[in-house]
Amino acid sequence: MKKLSACLFLLLACLALHAQGQFVHQASARWGTALNDNATVCALAADGAMLLAGTFSNSIDLDPRPGEALFTAATSSSDPSVDLFVVKLNADGSYAWGFTIGNDRTELVGGAAFTGTGDVLLACSFSRAVDIDPGAGEVLSPSTGNHSAVLRLDGQTGTLQDHMILSSPVSQFVTSAHTVLGLEALSDGAFALHGSFGDNLDLDHGDGVAQVNTSGAFDAFVAKYDAAMGFEWGFGLGGTGNFTDQTTDIRFDADDALYVGGFFNAGTDFDPGPDQTVIPSASSGRDVCVAKYAADGTFNWVARMVSPSSSDGVFGLEVADGEVLLMGSYETSVDVDPGAGTEILSPITNNTGTYFAKLNAATGALENAAQFDQMIEPVGGASANSHRRSLARTDDGHFVFIGDLFFGTYDMQIGPGTTTLQPNSGVRDIVMARYAWDDFSLSGAVRIGAASGSDDANVIAINSAGQMLIAGAFRSSVLNVSPQGPAVNLQNAGSSSSDAFCARYAWSNSTTGLNETNLLQLNAFPNPFMDRITLNGAWGGMIRVRIFDATGRVAAETSGTLPLTLDLGVLPAGSYTAHVTSENGPAVFRLMKE
Repeated sequence: MKKLSACLFLLLACLALHAQGQFVHQASARWGTALNDNATVCALAADGAMLLAGTFSNSIDLDPRPGEALFTAATSSSDPSVDLFVVKLNADGSYAWGFTIGNDRTELVGGAAFTGTGDVLLACSFSRAVDIDPGAGEVLSPSTGNHSAVLRLDGQTGTLQDHMILSSPVSQFVTSAHTVLGLEALSDGAFALHGSFGDNLDLDHGDGVAQVNTSGAFDAFVAKYDAAMGFEWGFGLGGTGNFTDQTTDIRFDADDALYVGGFFNAGTDFDPGPDQTVIPSASSGRDVCVAKYAADGTFNWVARMVSPSSSDGVFGLEVADGEVLLMGSYETSVDVDPGAGTEILSPITNNTGTYFAKLNAATGALENAAQFDQMIEPVGGASANSHRRSLARTDDGHFVFIGDLFFGTYDMQIGPGTTTLQPNSGVRDIVMARYAWDDFSLSGAVRIGAASGSDDANVIAINSAGQMLIAGAFRSSVLNVSPQGPAVNLQNAGSSSSDAFCARYAWSNSTTGLNETNLLQLNAFPNPFMDRITLNGAWGGMIRVRIFDATGRVAAETSGTLPLTLDLGVLPAGSYTAHVTSENGPAVFRLMKE
């Protein structure tokens, strides 16, 4: 195991403190009525376009701006009815397209992704007959049993291009049915699914048969499909006895190898081939495991984190630079060394802990591990059956983590130094933090929340431009999604209901002004100004400018190419903040009107 010397680690921590920057809010939206609505899945295109999916009650307006795109849930014998919504927003936050899926039963959305060709992949699960064609046509699933569907949609119009349906014969839903819990796509449009099933399931929706059967109560499945949705390989994962085994995250690497993380009981065989790689009994009923499979589905290795407690979970995987990063939680203690050695992590300030373990991608051997001083709840809470993604890696050598803040004060630093956050008025809020991939040093952490109500971020996505998209639900009457800079407040539609929301950010290495990661400078003159201000510089292409007043209200906005002059004569004298976004990145700077 690699270890940093105390002096070096302290130096890195100090440097990280001095290098802290900010999360710059770029765009956001909310959807909701007086009932409960929730965004559970998101995807982020390279150009900043956003895809959101979740659940809504009775009716929903998918256009978050003054326009209207109203949809109504299917009639249900139970009131209120709950269906799925899917919506794409353009890079500037405007409505592109959207639709809903549902019948009088329960529907769940499992995953979404933009492909390299610009298409959208969407995975969902439901019971009995559902029309999965968002257009005027009709594509119905079978009228009996439980089903999971993957839709391939045109990214520009949302029209259905292709689809596949997996079916199981049981008539119950959730208690015995299969459910897709995640989708991971390759640039060519091929993809993998992971999920849960409680009876039997044929993973090949074509002419072949690839049936998996449970060995206990609930088992996990993993399956790979090509760009034409043809079945390539798949298998089930489950231990002996009437226990739950579940995948929680999957990731491809640059060689199209697939990494599978989750929690599993003794007796689980991770080798789908003729050989066996079975995890033995331990003191707990289940342990965190990560397994690697080659592009053709061949088993490579499995790494197991052994803990004497049964409440263990894995809340995210990331793969980069020949390493696998695992985020896990434990009670009492955990041995994060899957090899012959031991590396015991024990809680520091309470009886639960959250840790990061970095494994060698070629062998599964432990390279490094670190933990928070106390339990930092990943999204979905401490329950290990959460399949919501808590972390995502950026291309500049960092990763961003989202989680839940409950009662108390939390130190977001890993190692020396202190950066504390705490929920507002004791309610649950959202935490978002950015760490270096190499040494886990913190470069920034924020709390997103309000003075009342509970707010949750369910999932995070990051694109190649470094933009970050989070999605979830909030019960606060007003949610400020811009914790660094002028407030950007989302209004809740009901006094006690949850509204769905999303927010997109960019990272700035500066805490005071222009994004220092951009070498192409941007200037605003004159500043202070009287009536007009002109933006100029080396930035090419279209830019969008929003001017916020001291209360966080958008006082003016425009778009165009440089040089760009804004007439702000109608604004009263005072301090303002300009948010500029373009293909060159974000910039934030202060303006003063005399």
